[in-house]
Amino acid sequence: MTKIKIKSKTIDVHSHVKKAFAIIDCFLPKTYVEKVLEKAPEGMKIYSGLVRNVRNRTPGINVNNHVQIVQLLVEVAKENKKSIENLKKSIK
Repeated sequence: MTKIKIKSKTIDVHSHVKKAFAIIDCFLPKTYVEKVLEKAPEGMKIYSGLVRNVRNRTPGINVNNHVQIVQLLVEVAKENKKSIENLKKSIK
């Protein structure tokens, strides 16, 4: 039998979702639902309740099935972060 000298490291496949929610938690504005709905592609069936449930990680909602909504939330959060940084620069 062959001895394995180096064990393979386990990879956390959900780390990208954790990183996304770290950005969302820090920078998502209070009026995010309308902005997410505006960014959604036309063919995407999305409604405000679903956006809120994904954002709040409501039990029964599998975030991995709604990756597109998470991506839209991250886009809105990044835009808000950028506008906050521009505001801070203009104040200085």
